[in-house]
Amino acid sequence: MFLSKAAKLSADRRAFTVVEVLLVAVIIGVLAAAGGWGFLRVRLRAIDAKRLYDIKQIQYALDRYAEDQGGQYPDNQEFIVGGSLVSKNGHVVYLKTIPHNPDLTPGGNCLGRDYAYRQGLNARSYTLIYCLENAVSRLAAGECVAMPGLICSQPQCACDNSAKECCGYCLSGDGCGGGFLFADNYEASGASYHLVVNSLNGAANFLKWDDSYPFSLTGANDRRDGKKNTDLLGENRFQAAATCRVLEQNGFSDWYLPAVEELAALYTARQDHQLFGALTGLRHSSTETQADKNLALDFAAGVEKEAIKSAASSVSCVRRGK
Repeated sequence: MFLSKAAKLSADRRAFTVVEVLLVAVIIGVLAAAGGWGFLRVRLRAIDAKRLYDIKQIQYALDRYAEDQGGQYPDNQEFIVGGSLVSKNGHVVYLKTIPHNPDLTPGGNCLGRDYAYRQGLNARSYTLIYCLENAVSRLAAGECVAMPGLICSQPQCACDNSAKECCGYCLSGDGCGGGFLFADNYEASGASYHLVVNSLNGAANFLKWDDSYPFSLTGANDRRDGKKNTDLLGENRFQAAATCRVLEQNGFSDWYLPAVEELAALYTARQDHQLFGALTGLRHSSTETQADKNLALDFAAGVEKEAIKSAASSVSCVRRGK
């Protein structure tokens, strides 16, 4: 049987070529993938909303705890994710179950990064680390930190935006000069501030405190206020202080050589941040004791020692977070 030319054309129109079939398959695959990614994005946003709800609930519970405990927040052993937050005597339950990070979805950046709590200096503050997949309102994606009355994220530390109250609270690489938050609510000269240590783990190693002879007293003898000491040391011969004074990161130049008790606060917090590692030698403080001697802190044992000003030691510069 022979088909007419018109019948052949009609049959050709009804059939699909291999190229057309493959093209349709590709289009369907792309649409399916786009739909799957869209669903994942919606799911991750929902998980972020749950995280923020968790953080606010935890903050509320921590504030209630502090109200009952004379303004002191729980220590690290009292705050266990998955456990309960209770009063010291166990009679009051502030949070029946401290929630975990709810992200169990493969494909997210926060998978396995549980909420991390750290009690602040003198138990008067805390930091609560969490992660967001997407930007939420003023909070940027990535690592974020909550403190009493504050929820911040890394980019909010630019100090020139609407989140100035967050400046100094970031844990690493913040736009206020770089560094790591070490001590919360440190007090000196009648003021309370946060200590941020240089993110390079010290401006330099093996610097002399003073490189002149004969030595003389400078008046930099404050045990708690290293900025006050450093401001007195304006001459270039004071190598350790000068190195901190000129250190600039991201537009900031307010670094200074810490006083001996500021170094002690850094030593106390070193385990939480695991920053100093094997650097366990002497570190210069800006606190002098005699014409030729200053105080240093031994990071191997956490004890202060007298050092010769002309002897080289490590230096860790600090600045004040707001």
